[in-house]
Amino acid sequence: FVRMGGNSSTSYNWENNASNAGADYQDYSDDYWCNQLSVSSADRNIPAIVTSSIIDQALKYNAKPLITLQMADYVAADKNGIVKSAAPNSRWCQVFPSKDSAFSLSPDLNDGKVYMDEYVNFLKNKYGAGNIMYALDNEPDLWNGSHPLLHPKPQTCKELISKSIILAKAVKAVDDSAEVFGFVSYGFGGYLAFQWASDWSSVQGKYSWFIDYFLDNMKLASDTAGMRLVDVLDLHWYPEAKGDNRITSSSANTNKDKLARLQAPRTLWDSDYVENSWIAQSGRSYLPLIPKIQSSINKYNPNTKLSFTEFNYG
Repeated sequence: FVRMGGNSSTSYNWENNASNAGADYQDYSDDYWCNQLSVSSADRNIPAIVTSSIIDQALKYNAKPLITLQMADYVAADKNGIVKSAAPNSRWCQVFPSKDSAFSLSPDLNDGKVYMDEYVNFLKNKYGAGNIMYALDNEPDLWNGSHPLLHPKPQTCKELISKSIILAKAVKAVDDSAEVFGFVSYGFGGYLAFQWASDWSSVQGKYSWFIDYFLDNMKLASDTAGMRLVDVLDLHWYPEAKGDNRITSSSANTNKDKLARLQAPRTLWDSDYVENSWIAQSGRSYLPLIPKIQSSINKYNPNTKLSFTEFNYG
């Protein structure tokens, strides 16, 4: 498949194609996505032209598109450069999972609101039902760090579950054949304790790690809703494995670094392998990752698929 992801996808406004770079670059709102995809100047204000460009490229190569839906409360309202103050203000539009009124294929650019179910309806109208997969935002475990003006408060476990349930329901209400990906975690700290969220200790209970909590709560919500809400457990993986340096570092080019890089994928599947990393030292019981994750799926939300939609071995 072809994925729309990265930090700027959290702040993408489908109505006008603006996005905000957050901590990646000075909280800058601009035409980043249009520039990356070489969208012509004449087309840059067409609703969802960024998304349509990605989808069209995917379909050209018989791939399925995975599109990020925004879930962190606000998106960029304009393309006017550096933003200096946190939402809410005129530089941001508020995001709502459901419009609760008639959809339009020409969204209102002046109401300060962006609706996710209207976005899904727009894409369904253009591409048909079941042809697009949707991700429940991107790396929510890092929002307050990656987007300090968009979501300044540290995220909580309960917040993620609530937002995920509501948005997944909104998607399925428009296109019940669409696959939904969540919780799109950045990495091991997210898997373990939702980046040590303030309420993790109060909700952990019987769960060995946050993945269990997420899967179980989405299963319970799905049973209540009478339909599967999250089809795919979506994770990102940036290894902490080291030779002389962490293998993902641009300076990791020694022989030991190269050997560590070559062996590092074994952490995903090989119970006989122990990498040189803090994860292997303090989180050995969670390795290898794929069997551990699959065990969690089997126990708490059977038949959930598993994806790693970002990874980097240097």
